This record gives sequence, structure tokens and C-alpha cells, in this order.
Amino acid sequence: AQSASSPKKSFTFADARGNCVAKARASQLPAGARFDVTDCKDRPVGAVSENVLQPAAWTAYEISDAQGRIVAASEKTKWGSSSLKLRRPEGGAVAELKRRRKDVLTDEWAVKARDNSAVDARLMSEPDAAEAFFDTMHHRPWETELAAALSRARRETAAAGLAFLPPRPASTSDPSANVGAAARLEERAAAEPDEHRSARLHAAVRWIDSCGRDLGPVVRDGNFRRVFPLGPELGREVEEALIEALG
Repeated sequence: AQSASSPKKSFTFADARGNCVAKARASQLPAGARFDVTDCKDRPVGAVSENVLQPAAWTAYEISDAQGRIVAASEKTKWGSSSLKLRRPEGGAVAELKRRRKDVLTDEWAVKARDNSAVDARLMSEPDAAEAFFDTMHHRPWETELAAALSRARRETAAAGLAFLPPRPASTSDPSANVGAAARLEERAAAEPDEHRSARLHAAVRWIDSCGRDLGPVVRDGNFRRVFPLGPELGREVEEALIEALG
């Protein structure tokens, strides 16, 4: 669950650990109010509009995205109610809100998502990840920390029996030797600390992808290095990758 605390007309939305998730500022309208929502760095996210219905004891709310499109709306509810239900325009449940505390300065609500697709999956598991990434890129030695993070990710994926990179997209008409060799070379490029060598491996992958022919028979006939244009040293490595892919 997440909470929103609102001293006067400004709001700070926080997760269960107190991390800032979003901010909002209220403005009065002739028949209700509008709450403009931003992220924690004041970039627009969307808005919540309160509409007072007739008779005036009833209200309804609409949520719009940063482009002004309606993405959810509340069921009609009595003014001052301690609970709200949000639904998509097509009717699917999105979330339930319940008031946890109200006093002169603060109005605190708990939000429970009913449709997880309405919430960024990473925001639910790591709500402070975006702020941590920004801090790393702008205020810390990101090159060193990126290399350490990649190394840690490789160890953890290997320990879990997972591939470090996702499978390369390929159609049934793509030559299996080309696809397998390109995947092996991409894995080496991702693990290569030398930027120049990594770039050359990626160049070899691009050449394989654009060569327009099945390289398996070329390798079997011993002619691969005659057609490979990026130098003999890299050619040997690419040929070995193709041989591995051929099995």
C-alpha cells in the first residue's frame, strides 16, 4: 500500500518505507478541485479532478495522464466518504483507496492496487530505484559502479542458471549458424571490459546479421576468412563461434 499526506494544498505521496513516489498540488474549480501530479523532480505525471455532482452531497473523480487522457474514474460516492474505488473507462477495477487518518493539517489515505498493470512493476518492488539511478549517474563514479553492477548481475544470473542476455530474436528462415554465432559474440562483447574490443565484436555481429547468406557452408568449405572483411584476428574468433554454433 502507499500513502498520501496533505498539509494544506500540497501533497507528497510516499511508499510504505517513506520514500517519495510523487507530488501533487491542489487548485479549486467552480464545481470541485484539480490535483496536478508530478514525479519527485516536478515532471508532469497527470492530474486528478474532483467533480461535485448534484445533489451536492455526491462527488466523483477522474484521473488523466500527462497528455490529458482519462485513464480511470471513481464510482460516484458520498462527499467525505472514507473509501473510493477506481475503474478504467472500460470498467475494469484499478484500485481501492481508504482513509486512514484525517485531522486539521493532514488527510492520509492508503492505496491498494487491484490491477498491477496500472503500476510500474519496478516501482512496486523497488520504489526508490529511479532516484538511486539518478543519484549514481550525476553524483557518483557511475562507470565504476556500472561495471560492478554488471559483474554482480552476471554472477547472479549464472548462479540461477539463466542466460545473461535475452535470446536473440530470429525467424525460422534465419540460418541457425549465423544466429548462434551472433549470440555468442554478443555475450562476449557484453562481458568484455575493453571498450575497443567490445566494439569490434559488436561490429562482427552486425556483419553477420547483414551478410545475407548462410555462413555454415562457408565455414565447412574452409572459405570463411576469405569473405570476412574485419581482419584475420577477429575472423578467427568469429569462425570459432560459427563452428561452435554448428555443433
